[in-house]
Amino acid sequence: MGPRTFNPERRSAGKTTARKYFNEVCLLMILLVMGCHKEAPDPVQQPAATPPAVEAAPAQSSETPLPPPPLPSANVIARSDNNLRDNVVGEADPFLTGQLQLFVQQNGRLPQTFAEFSGARLDNVPRPPPGTKWVIDRAAMQVKAVAAN
Repeated sequence: MGPRTFNPERRSAGKTTARKYFNEVCLLMILLVMGCHKEAPDPVQQPAATPPAVEAAPAQSSETPLPPPPLPSANVIARSDNNLRDNVVGEADPFLTGQLQLFVQQNGRLPQTFAEFSGARLDNVPRPPPGTKWVIDRAAMQVKAVAAN
Protein backbone atom coordinates (compact mmCIF):
# COMPACT_ATOMS: atom_id res chain seq x y z
CA MET A 1 0.00 0.00 0.00
CA GLY A 2 1.32 3.33 -0.98
CA PRO A 3 1.13 6.59 0.82
CA ARG A 4 -2.21 8.24 0.93
CA THR A 5 -2.69 11.42 -0.96
CA PHE A 6 -5.08 14.17 -0.08
CA ASN A 7 -8.20 14.11 -2.21
CA PRO A 8 -10.42 17.17 -1.44
CA GLU A 9 -13.33 15.82 -3.48
CA ARG A 10 -13.51 12.69 -1.36
CA ARG A 11 -13.73 14.62 1.95
CA SER A 12 -16.30 17.11 0.71
CA ALA A 13 -18.55 14.38 -0.70
CA GLY A 14 -19.32 13.08 2.81
CA LYS A 15 -19.96 16.58 4.13
CA THR A 16 -22.19 17.42 1.21
CA THR A 17 -24.38 14.41 1.87
CA ALA A 18 -24.60 15.19 5.57
CA ARG A 19 -25.26 18.87 4.89
CA LYS A 20 -27.95 17.98 2.34
CA TYR A 21 -29.61 15.63 4.82
CA PHE A 22 -29.41 18.30 7.56
CA ASN A 23 -30.92 20.94 5.26
CA GLU A 24 -33.77 18.63 4.31
CA VAL A 25 -34.53 17.84 7.96
CA CYS A 26 -34.46 21.55 8.86
CA LEU A 27 -36.78 22.38 5.97
CA LEU A 28 -39.22 19.66 7.02
CA MET A 29 -39.20 20.88 10.63
CA ILE A 30 -39.87 24.47 9.55
CA LEU A 31 -42.75 23.37 7.33
CA LEU A 32 -44.13 21.20 10.10
CA VAL A 33 -44.06 24.04 12.62
CA MET A 34 -45.57 26.51 10.18
CA GLY A 35 -48.33 24.12 9.17
CA CYS A 36 -49.35 22.95 12.64
CA HIS A 37 -51.17 25.83 14.26
CA LYS A 38 -54.76 26.49 15.05
CA GLU A 39 -56.36 29.30 13.17
CA ALA A 40 -58.36 31.75 15.22
CA PRO A 41 -62.03 31.77 14.22
CA ASP A 42 -62.91 34.68 12.00
CA PRO A 43 -65.13 37.01 14.05
CA VAL A 44 -66.84 38.23 10.88
CA GLN A 45 -68.17 34.77 10.02
CA GLN A 46 -69.70 34.06 13.42
CA PRO A 47 -72.87 35.94 14.32
CA ALA A 48 -72.57 38.03 17.44
CA ALA A 49 -74.07 36.21 20.40
CA THR A 50 -76.59 38.32 22.21
CA PRO A 51 -76.82 37.66 25.92
CA PRO A 52 -80.19 36.33 27.02
CA ALA A 53 -82.49 38.67 28.86
CA VAL A 54 -81.81 38.55 32.57
CA GLU A 55 -84.27 39.50 35.23
CA ALA A 56 -83.14 41.59 38.18
CA ALA A 57 -83.77 38.71 40.60
CA PRO A 58 -83.78 35.02 39.78
CA ALA A 59 -87.37 34.02 39.22
CA GLN A 60 -88.74 30.78 40.57
CA SER A 61 -90.55 28.98 37.78
CA SER A 62 -92.66 25.86 37.68
CA GLU A 63 -89.56 24.09 36.34
CA THR A 64 -86.85 22.60 38.52
CA PRO A 65 -85.93 24.99 41.34
CA LEU A 66 -82.33 26.12 41.60
CA PRO A 67 -80.13 24.16 43.97
CA PRO A 68 -78.93 26.00 47.04
CA PRO A 69 -75.84 28.11 46.34
CA PRO A 70 -72.49 26.68 47.44
CA LEU A 71 -71.03 27.69 50.76
CA PRO A 72 -68.47 30.46 50.36
CA SER A 73 -64.82 29.64 50.91
CA ALA A 74 -62.62 31.63 53.29
CA ASN A 75 -61.12 33.35 50.25
CA VAL A 76 -64.56 34.48 49.04
CA ILE A 77 -65.60 35.63 52.52
CA ALA A 78 -62.43 37.68 52.95
CA ARG A 79 -62.55 39.31 49.52
CA SER A 80 -66.23 39.78 48.67
CA ASP A 81 -69.73 40.53 49.86
CA ASN A 82 -71.50 37.24 49.12
CA ASN A 83 -74.89 38.91 48.51
CA LEU A 84 -75.89 40.62 45.27
CA ARG A 85 -76.87 44.28 45.59
CA ASP A 86 -78.50 46.94 43.39
CA ASN A 87 -77.01 50.29 42.31
CA VAL A 88 -73.71 49.89 44.14
CA VAL A 89 -71.26 52.80 44.14
CA GLY A 90 -67.78 51.55 43.39
CA GLU A 91 -65.19 50.93 40.71
CA ALA A 92 -66.15 48.24 38.19
CA ASP A 93 -63.52 45.60 37.49
CA PRO A 94 -63.35 44.79 33.75
CA PHE A 95 -62.06 41.21 34.14
CA LEU A 96 -64.57 40.15 36.80
CA THR A 97 -67.40 41.93 34.96
CA GLY A 98 -66.49 40.02 31.79
CA GLN A 99 -66.54 36.75 33.73
CA LEU A 100 -69.94 37.70 35.19
CA GLN A 101 -71.30 38.35 31.69
CA LEU A 102 -70.01 34.95 30.55
CA PHE A 103 -71.74 33.35 33.55
CA VAL A 104 -75.01 35.04 32.56
CA GLN A 105 -74.59 33.94 28.92
CA GLN A 106 -73.97 30.33 29.89
CA ASN A 107 -76.64 30.05 32.59
CA GLY A 108 -79.26 32.55 31.41
CA ARG A 109 -79.42 34.19 34.83
CA LEU A 110 -77.36 36.05 37.40
CA PRO A 111 -75.66 33.99 40.10
CA GLN A 112 -77.48 33.76 43.43
CA THR A 113 -74.31 34.63 45.36
CA PHE A 114 -70.72 35.71 44.75
CA ALA A 115 -69.67 32.23 45.86
CA GLU A 116 -71.70 30.61 43.06
CA PHE A 117 -70.16 33.02 40.54
CA SER A 118 -66.60 32.52 41.75
CA GLY A 119 -66.99 28.75 41.91
CA ALA A 120 -68.23 28.59 38.33
CA ARG A 121 -65.96 31.14 36.62
CA LEU A 122 -62.84 31.78 38.74
CA ASP A 123 -59.95 29.61 39.87
CA ASN A 124 -59.15 32.15 42.56
CA VAL A 125 -60.83 35.38 43.67
CA PRO A 126 -58.41 38.23 42.95
CA ARG A 127 -57.55 40.65 45.72
CA PRO A 128 -59.68 43.78 45.63
CA PRO A 129 -58.03 47.18 46.11
CA PRO A 130 -57.10 47.86 49.77
CA GLY A 131 -60.09 48.64 52.00
CA THR A 132 -62.64 47.26 49.52
CA LYS A 133 -64.55 44.07 48.76
CA TRP A 134 -66.00 42.69 45.53
CA VAL A 135 -69.77 43.07 45.10
CA ILE A 136 -72.01 42.03 42.23
CA ASP A 137 -74.19 44.96 41.19
CA ARG A 138 -77.39 43.33 39.95
CA ALA A 139 -78.77 46.46 38.25
CA ALA A 140 -75.59 47.22 36.27
CA MET A 141 -74.53 43.58 35.85
CA GLN A 142 -71.01 44.47 36.98
CA VAL A 143 -68.58 43.34 39.64
CA LYS A 144 -67.44 46.38 41.61
CA ALA A 145 -64.91 47.13 44.33
CA VAL A 146 -66.83 48.87 47.14
CA ALA A 147 -65.74 50.11 50.55
CA ALA A 148 -65.64 47.28 53.09
CA ASN A 149 -67.96 47.77 56.05
